[in-house]
Amino acid sequence: MMASGVDSGFVPSVQDFDKKLTEADAYLQILIDQLKLFDEKLQNCKDDEQRKKIKNLKETTNNMVESIKHSSARPCARGGVTGRDPLSMLPAALSCII
Repeated sequence: MMASGVDSGFVPSVQDFDKKLTEADAYLQILIDQLKLFDEKLQNCKDDEQRKKIKNLKETTNNMVESIKHSSARPCARGGVTGRDPLSMLPAALSCII
């Protein structure tokens, strides 16, 4: 019996893994850039209600960034740098998203 949405015949290649990892890193960079924009907006914002909303968005975004940085998938990004086979780390990476 196959779980819905899961193709048991698909085996990702190292290239597939690298592509997904690069995509995840790009999204992480977008969030980091957004944090910088929130700082700029906070410096220029005079409205207390607007400042409160921006601070809340910044805090939420920062929590997301920190969570991603500390997830078990992040060491996989360093796997290529250290010479470790990224696929050997795939079970740990998948355990954080399954």
